[in-house]
This record gives sequence, C-alpha cells and structure tokens, in this order.
Amino acid sequence: MRVNNAVPYFVQQPNEEIDKLKEKVNNPVDCINLFWTEQWIEELCHHSTIYAEQKLLSKDHITPQNMKIFLSILIFSGYNKLPYRRMYWCETLDAFNNLVSESIRRDTFDKILRSLHFPDNMKMTDDRFYKVRSLFQHLNSVSSLPFQQEFHSIDEIMIPYYGKHGAKQFIRDKPIRSGFKIWAACTSDGSLLYCWPASVFDNLFTSLPLLENLANRGIAGTGTLREDRLHGTPLMEKKEMEKKKYRGYVEEAFTGSTSVVKWKDNKVVSVASNKVRMLPVQKTGRWSKLEKKHIEVDMPNSIQQYGAPRTSPGPKRLSVGIAKDSVRYNGEQHWTKKGEQHHSRCRECSQRS
Repeated sequence: MRVNNAVPYFVQQPNEEIDKLKEKVNNPVDCINLFWTEQWIEELCHHSTIYAEQKLLSKDHITPQNMKIFLSILIFSGYNKLPYRRMYWCETLDAFNNLVSESIRRDTFDKILRSLHFPDNMKMTDDRFYKVRSLFQHLNSVSSLPFQQEFHSIDEIMIPYYGKHGAKQFIRDKPIRSGFKIWAACTSDGSLLYCWPASVFDNLFTSLPLLENLANRGIAGTGTLREDRLHGTPLMEKKEMEKKKYRGYVEEAFTGSTSVVKWKDNKVVSVASNKVRMLPVQKTGRWSKLEKKHIEVDMPNSIQQYGAPRTSPGPKRLSVGIAKDSVRYNGEQHWTKKGEQHHSRCRECSQRS
C-alpha cells in the first residue's frame, strides 16, 4: 500500500457566475423565476392540457399566469395552514384570505388541481417515477446554479406521500415516516443541488477509489466507510478494537492522498477523507454507563469535521423544511380526527394536520 501523509488542501476559487447571478436577482420574484422558468411553465401547461383533454375536463383555465398563481398558493399553504383547502376562499372573518381570493377563483384553482400533470401518459414507461421524472430533471437543472459554499453533503430525505405506490416506504421514528426516499445533495444551509429517487432500501457508501478520484479532480470529500471497503488498510479489526480497546481509542492509515481513521466510541466508526486527517485530536463529551456520569473522550479531527454542524446538516435541514412547510393539499380532502399523542390526523389517510 502506498503511504502518503500529504493530505491535499483545497482552496475555493472566485466564481464569476455567482456575481452575474446576483446582478439578476433583485427581489423574491426574480429568485423564484430562476426555478419557475418560462419553458418549464409552458411544458407544465402543455401536459396538463393534454391530460384534461384525455379526461374530458375543462382546459381553458390552464394558462401560464394561472399556473404560476396556482403554484404560489400551494407554497403559501405550506406556512399559512388551514384545515380545509376551500377555507382560503371562505367569507368568514376567521378564515378568509384576501391575497388568495383576489388572485384566483376557487373553482379555477380546483380545476387546475384536477388537471395538473407533468408528463404525457401516452408515453409512459416502466419507470416507477415516470410521472415525476421530468420534475426531478428540472429541479436538478435549475438547482445546479453555482453555490459559493465549501461544504456539501449527500444524504437521504423523505417526501411525504400517503397514497398507494410501489416505491413508497415506511420508516419508523422519522419526522416524515411514510413517503418516497430521495437522495439529495445539499449545501450546508440546506440548499438543494441535486436529487434522485431511491426505489430500493439501500445506502450510499464512500469508497477509497472514489476519494482518490475526487482528489485528482481537486474536490475534497469525507465520509464513513464500511468495514469491507477498507481494502486491506493496516488498521485493527473492528471486533478486536471493540473488545480490547478503550473508548476514544483511534488509529490512522494513509492510502495515496486519503486518510483513513478508525475510532472507538459506543461502536467503532471508520471515516475516510482526502482533506482532513486525525490530528489534532479533540475532546468531546459522552455519557458513561459504567461510571454513570458524563466523561470526556478523545475525538479525531476527521470525525469532528464529518459531524460538524457546518458540514453535515444540509439534507437534514432540507428534510425539516419539507416536513414543516410542505404543501398540504392534494386531490383528496382531509378531515381531521383526534389521534394518538393529541395530534390531529385525517380519518382516511392518517396525515397529520
């Protein structure tokens, strides 16, 4: 194994595209237009019109202007919540919303909701995500705008869904338990860079060849490693370290420009990085079951950098935003009931209100 203790140092270069983009964005409308491009709105209206014709629905109301208002109200319903969609147009003082009612008629909104469609059903393939595949492609194309941030992370997020679908998953003890699992690449503040659906239950794992390839491209990477992906790295075996070593014990080895660190906490963790290494070792607080008190244990720098708040929570912050401010209304009406733990849930699908 080739040993090289020189971990590369990555310097972020000035990006002229960022400066040009800032000149174009002067208000929130300019910002949303970066994502709701004219071409995408036209395609959305085109496919929705085709679907309306197939289902013998009214199509005169499907215009680019109405579609933008429709999408805006969906976003508005994420943070201005009412238990029933039509209450936004209700004339009672406790529910009436002047912004919504003056923007679009209630019946027009309902007709667009019934006709909304992203692809052409006549061209359907075996892809389980065919009906939203074009939406993912659009999100990835517009989300790839240059972001001037050093730390990016990749993790899974859940998109809530309560209907019937072969790719839907249920994960217990998650903020969003039922829905579709999506892989998302995000910046440290939760801004989406790239996303793609995962139709099977699996994990995305770091590998040493991947980190070497990233280093050759001038891209820093840090991630956890499975034991069977250490490729003969001269480190103590996981089972042996768990039995014989104390909490906070750490070992490091190098392969090419990549540092591999194995650290014992409650369990043994292996982290590989082509940017950071083991030193300097820092202290972190842990609860000791044996001593029944908080103790301090050694933590290597690469572990600390991997789990630092500035580097790790991008997808987590995106998940929190989806769970907190997601669009609440679909084609079904949700009537609430008193559920477990005093939450209001729909009688039909158990969706939390």
